[in-house]
Amino acid sequence: MYVVYALVDQRDNKTFYVGITDNVYKRFQQDLSCSGTNLEKNVRMLELRTSNSMPLMIELERTESITYARGREKYWIKHYAMLKHPITNIVHTKEVEIFKPKPIRVIAPVNPKGQKVYRFNDIEKLVLVDLYREHHNIDACLQAMQKGARYQKDASRLLKEAGLL
Repeated sequence: MYVVYALVDQRDNKTFYVGITDNVYKRFQQDLSCSGTNLEKNVRMLELRTSNSMPLMIELERTESITYARGREKYWIKHYAMLKHPITNIVHTKEVEIFKPKPIRVIAPVNPKGQKVYRFNDIEKLVLVDLYREHHNIDACLQAMQKGARYQKDASRLLKEAGLL
C-alpha cells in the first residue's frame, strides 16, 4: 500500500512538499531529520524546527499501485503549485515552475448567438473551488487563476454544482 502525502507548514497552512511512501512513520521521521538530499525541503524543515513549529503530514490518497501513486503525486504537486503553495519537490521542480494551465478548450458554439463557450479543465475546477472557499468571490478567483471574464459563466455553474453558490 502506497500513501501520497503532503507536508504542511502550520504557520501559514501551506503545503510545501508532496511525496509517496509505503511506511508513513519511517518517512515522516526521515523528513523531520532532514536525511534526504532535497535542500529546499530541508531548509524549510530547519526553519520550522527553529520556530518550534511542527509540520503536518497529511495523507492525500492511498493506492496499491506505485505507478498510480506517482501519477497522483504529480497531480497534487501541480494542484498546490496552482494554489501558489511553496512546493519544494526536486524531481518536479522544473515541471512545477513551467506548469501552466492547459490551453483554453473551446467548445463549438452552443449558445444562440454563436459565441464560443470557455470551460475549466479538471485541475482548474478543483483550484476554483479551493480559491472560492478562501475568497468567497468569483472575480477574485478568476484573477488569481489568470482567467478572464469569459470564464464567469462556467465558474458560476461549477460553484453552484459544488453547493457553494
